[in-house]
Amino acid sequence: MLSQTNELNIYRYYKGKHMPPYPRNFLTKVIARIDYQPILILDEERPSKFQESVRDEYPRLEELRGVGIGISKEGGSPISVEKLPIVWKLKDRDQANEVELSSKYISLVTKRYVRFSEFFDKLTVVYNRFIENYRPSIITRIGLRYINEIRLEGNPFEWRELLNDNLYSTLHAFPDMQDSIARSMHQLHFKGDDYKIIFQFGIFNSEFPNTIAQREYILDYDCISEEEHEPQEVLREFNRFNDLIWHLFEESIGEGLRVIMREGGEQ
Repeated sequence: MLSQTNELNIYRYYKGKHMPPYPRNFLTKVIARIDYQPILILDEERPSKFQESVRDEYPRLEELRGVGIGISKEGGSPISVEKLPIVWKLKDRDQANEVELSSKYISLVTKRYVRFSEFFDKLTVVYNRFIENYRPSIITRIGLRYINEIRLEGNPFEWRELLNDNLYSTLHAFPDMQDSIARSMHQLHFKGDDYKIIFQFGIFNSEFPNTIAQREYILDYDCISEEEHEPQEVLREFNRFNDLIWHLFEESIGEGLRVIMREGGEQ
């Protein structure tokens, strides 16, 4: 568990060094999500006013309706069907940024991340317009997730100087069976005083169940608070979460990858 003192030191050191300060990055998706006590009107009518308030930035609209189907144990009802909340997806013109809105959560997803300040500005606009229209009472969950998919040329098992040695050491634990590895994914859970970070890392293998043939590696950081927050406290938490994730990312990589990201080079 990170103590409050250690967390404060991390925050002070990395404050302003938003992830990542490089011309090139390997982020394929960044997700900010806010859950709240259900807003029932969003299950009953279209979010017309909210759409109008963001329509210039997100002109594309998609409505998702779904059901959850469960099969009960023997002796009970054979099937139970649950109507899931409607999810409204609002996308920008090139579909690189997407807002999801339902009676239980709102999220901003980007597939073209440049820097945190730019992403945070988009989030601030969307969240403030959501607040203006729906006035949520209690925020039940806040999450920020960064998914890096590192793809390079070369030996798929050679990550020396690119990553922290401890993150790929298991790939060499069984040298006689290395050619048989089809996937190597791992997970660490970090627990703070009022948040947790789920860190997933390894070779997911885009060609699974075939054996690993491509040089690719996942660094996936998900920082979550399930403490209740007042609506006005939400945005500052994303700044804090970003700094915590930035610290873990820098601890995860080696100087070789920093060179690639700084210079846009290849290895």
